[in-house]
Amino acid sequence: MFAVGDSIMYFRRLLVADAADTTGRNPEELIKPFGIRISDKQLYTLSEDYHYPEKAGIPTQGLPTRYGETIVWAVESPDGKTVAYETIVGRLQNSRIVYLARGDSTVQLTYGDIPCFIDRFSNTGRYLTVICGYGPSWIIIFDMEKNIGYKIDRDGDSVDYMTLFSSDDKSMVFIRSQKKYSYEYDFFGDICLFKFR
Repeated sequence: MFAVGDSIMYFRRLLVADAADTTGRNPEELIKPFGIRISDKQLYTLSEDYHYPEKAGIPTQGLPTRYGETIVWAVESPDGKTVAYETIVGRLQNSRIVYLARGDSTVQLTYGDIPCFIDRFSNTGRYLTVICGYGPSWIIIFDMEKNIGYKIDRDGDSVDYMTLFSSDDKSMVFIRSQKKYSYEYDFFGDICLFKFR
């Protein structure tokens, strides 16, 4: 995540090079918090861990759906004017569709041929990130001002996920993992920095 001022990014680093090294060891021995200054890649060891901001869902009652769809997750933009929500079709968990609701208008952003999962709104509310697929997966960034979506091209069979924006929405980071190491539900991977023009 970005520190105040957006010049430093905090992250957790896996301190082993081989999956066999993880056997019988506590996460505190394997995973340590670091910081990196973006401008010159100066590395900092953090004395305390930080908390990745959780995605806070909102109640889904009253949001429009089509016949046979069930809303499973909804989030609100920082200004409260836009709601993004995802539905499943019937009982098919693999068919997830993302919608965007503003006032009386609802727009379907994805179409269910590939499962899509809402990740988060950016800090200013201009962007919404959606993760598509399971593994491989890729990221789509919806620009609310221009009404357009951008796909971040994936790298082979990588898993791209866990987006986070700088406070001014000029940069975004995400994880790109080759699925070699996992901890609980997350994969460890490389941190990628994406800058908006």
